[in-house]
Amino acid sequence: RSIRHRTTNMDVLIVLATSIAYFYSVAVVIAAMSRHDRVPETFFSTPVLLLTFVSLGRFLEHIAKGKTSAALATLMHLQATEATLVTLSPTGQPVKEETIDINLVQRGDILKVQPGDKIPADGRVHSGSSFVDESMLTGEPVPVLKKEGDVVMGGTINKQGMMLVTATHVGTDSALAQIIKLVEDAQTSKP
Repeated sequence: RSIRHRTTNMDVLIVLATSIAYFYSVAVVIAAMSRHDRVPETFFSTPVLLLTFVSLGRFLEHIAKGKTSAALATLMHLQATEATLVTLSPTGQPVKEETIDINLVQRGDILKVQPGDKIPADGRVHSGSSFVDESMLTGEPVPVLKKEGDVVMGGTINKQGMMLVTATHVGTDSALAQIIKLVEDAQTSKP
């Protein structure tokens, strides 16, 4: 197909190399038989080895892409699906709470995060403090103390205390969404 479109790729190179090695070897054997020469040096093993190595490489690439797909699915499951939106009084006290879809969260919204909940969006702690499990982003196994003014990442897990978080990065702007995008781009691009 590449030749029909007048472009070359690795497949054209492989076919060319294996064909040349095979036909050269056939020609050398025929010439040696007609002249009754000694055993000629042939390259019959080269096409077989080359095709084996290329097939092995494609197989390993397929396995790696499968693992990347699994990792991508795991990352997508880390995102929260709902958020508790809090309305504050002029004195800063919570007046109203409502559960909304994560896609409706906007920058500047105040979100309530209970112990055990996933933090719905990147933001800053408005009030409260808690230990947050950030291992899915940083790999750090020990939960990190987050207090008023500290930055929290969406998808991480609130371990102990209740916090109010002001959303700063939502949707495709969040750190988790950026990581997912990078993994998707790496999976679909050719080196």
